[in-house]
Amino acid sequence: MRTAQVIEIVSENQSGLDAVRARQINKRFNLCNNICHIFNTLDFLIQLTLLILFAVNYIRLTEEHIYWYFNVVIVGFSLINILMSAISSHLLKEFINVKKTKHGKRLSWASMVFTIMFVCFTIASLCGQDYHRIGDQYGPIFFPYNDQIQVHWWTKQKQSTLVQFNGQYYTSTNNINSTQQITDSADVLGKSHFHNVLLPRANGTYKVFNTINGSSVDVVQQYPDQVTRMLISSDSHGVRQYAQLIGSDFQLHLHAGDVSMCGHHSEFFDNFYNTHTRPTIMCVGNHDQIGEISQIMQRDYNYFKQTFADVSVYSLFIFKYASITENRKVTTKMLKWLQTELQAETSSKVFILIHQPIYSKGFFGAKSGFTARLNEVIDATNKVTAVISGHDHIFSAYERNGVNYFVVGSGGGYLDRPQGWSAQGPTSGFGGEHHLASYSDFAKLEVDFAGNGIKYTLRRLVDQAVIWEYSK
Repeated sequence: MRTAQVIEIVSENQSGLDAVRARQINKRFNLCNNICHIFNTLDFLIQLTLLILFAVNYIRLTEEHIYWYFNVVIVGFSLINILMSAISSHLLKEFINVKKTKHGKRLSWASMVFTIMFVCFTIASLCGQDYHRIGDQYGPIFFPYNDQIQVHWWTKQKQSTLVQFNGQYYTSTNNINSTQQITDSADVLGKSHFHNVLLPRANGTYKVFNTINGSSVDVVQQYPDQVTRMLISSDSHGVRQYAQLIGSDFQLHLHAGDVSMCGHHSEFFDNFYNTHTRPTIMCVGNHDQIGEISQIMQRDYNYFKQTFADVSVYSLFIFKYASITENRKVTTKMLKWLQTELQAETSSKVFILIHQPIYSKGFFGAKSGFTARLNEVIDATNKVTAVISGHDHIFSAYERNGVNYFVVGSGGGYLDRPQGWSAQGPTSGFGGEHHLASYSDFAKLEVDFAGNGIKYTLRRLVDQAVIWEYSK
């Protein structure tokens, strides 16, 4: 019922009311009523937008977080509506004698029904937000850490950290630097949701315990002396289907950032739940750094070098803010460090992981100034095999001075959309003279080493068909 009707009702039934008090209450009621109306309108527009997006089939498997964001906003508006409705109802009861006025009763009941409806909607929406969780634990994930291995996992309930490796027990307080070897499994340290232990990188069985229910996850690791196959991916954004389709037929996984959408641990859950336990080296993407990434990657992820078998990986992070105005500047300190490390490099398999594209045919593209600065370092050392990037949700391949540049953001492609476009040979735009191929598809990049040769295979995930191959 609109404010004008309320005023009309009140004018008929305010004989016992103080006029000044009535005007004060009326002003407050008008304010609450107007706020409710504004938020109701916004709530309606958001839900209408969501409906339109579904209608045009825009929200697909890889955009499920858009739906999550909309629901969060809708729930927020609903909570504000509940508060405003409750205040309006209280003021209305004070303004109208509900015992003697049937209109007052009707208004009071309407307010109550309105509040109950939004409470129910809010509860249902909040329950729906937990779509990520499909168990009480994710992991373990194995991150090579210098000459050791970081074992990371997460549990829904806080519990102690306990791992057995080759007959020895290890515990920690979530920080890998606190890792201790213990003689008895009862001598565990404090409880946490996040679990990180730094262990020897040696062949054997890692037994990760759930200290609440007594269960364990056993992972047998056989670390190779030489890597013959790698998997390269990026921008999986917590999409569960991607993790389930990448397989495990590789020895090392390189991920070029944006494992998550919001940096939340549940999105790592989606990428590593019942999938592979192969050693993974990753750089941080702009979406990862806004959340709990520091609880997972417990090292200086701004830049670091990691060697695994005969492969050297340089992980760089240049985004300062997770927004459309991402800062693409590479610091002088980082470039100096990179050049020094590359000059001393002895491996013949050298990869740079950096989320920001060096060359790209996608929406975000590349910045010529940024690319030039990094290429100066690459040219001066002549040690780099390939530069792996993401951010753009496509696949692009370039080759410049014998170095390959890949955008592997095809993890952000679509499961149900066929190849959207492709291009062979030079294309217009920055870096076009180095362009090899670009594809818009839901895919992964496989790297095979044989002798002194290297072969890159872009494989569609839905049917495992080969989209593109390149050997050198």
